[in-house]
Amino acid sequence: MLPEPNPLEKRKHKGGVMTILITALIVLILGIVLIWIANSDGIIGLSLCVISGMFLFVALIVLPIERYSTHVRILEFKVARASIETARKSSTIENAAMQLKIIDENQWLTRKKYWNNTVFDIWIPDEIEKLDLIK
Repeated sequence: MLPEPNPLEKRKHKGGVMTILITALIVLILGIVLIWIANSDGIIGLSLCVISGMFLFVALIVLPIERYSTHVRILEFKVARASIETARKSSTIENAAMQLKIIDENQWLTRKKYWNNTVFDIWIPDEIEKLDLIK
């Protein structure tokens, strides 16, 4: 079983993505100001606007998609756990197939828990931390 993540360590990363998004927003505003000041030749300001604008656009598009897909996968994980527990009682499916499904589900959960403890935690719902590995 994986060691329990340290709550203080997780706290250290909270807000990392928000800091990045706010920084990109500030750079976008700075680029707009540079364009306004330069009037005719605002290539630096335009470059800042384009780069930070693209970053913000992609980040804000990916955020709801990733959160939605993770919520769906959490429900699938719970259904798989219930199915495996039922199958263990009745032993109607082969043991090898059940073990492969357990490995697949546990790998997914481990990956999501890892990324939830990095600066990308805003993309992953905290409900993931409440799930335990299937044994």
